[in-house]
Amino acid sequence: MLNAALQTVGPYRVLQELGRGRRSKVLLAQSDGGAPVALKVAAEGLAREFALLRALAHPNVVGAHAQGRFGSGEWLALEAAAGCAHGPAREDLVVSRARQAATALAHIHHGGWVHRDLKPANLLLSQGGTLLLADLGSAAPRGQPGAARGV
Repeated sequence: MLNAALQTVGPYRVLQELGRGRRSKVLLAQSDGGAPVALKVAAEGLAREFALLRALAHPNVVGAHAQGRFGSGEWLALEAAAGCAHGPAREDLVVSRARQAATALAHIHHGGWVHRDLKPANLLLSQGGTLLLADLGSAAPRGQPGAARGV
């Protein structure tokens, strides 16, 4: 798929790998003098995800900064999260995060889309502790074949 030892992608210098999915991987990266970003790299499909993230911008949806092509694939620069939102937590914090996740999903649904990949790995925390819904790569327009029924 993609070179396992990427050192630069577009204008970004790769610092470390953060995770892998079925069709992509996420790297911690930084441009010269810029803030760190989560750089998603894949063979294809990231231009669509970038456009969708920009159209559905919301405080509880991960922010998309830039998108481009490199060598054998595409890259998508995303808001760097502080970590995942799953694991042990106080009840009030769990309730707050569940409300934030529901708010993000409602926003996406109101925009005419279904996320289709809701799981703990796609619930992140911003640097300030706000829940961020990530990974709209599998999202589909509401009502289209393959989208969740009854949404």
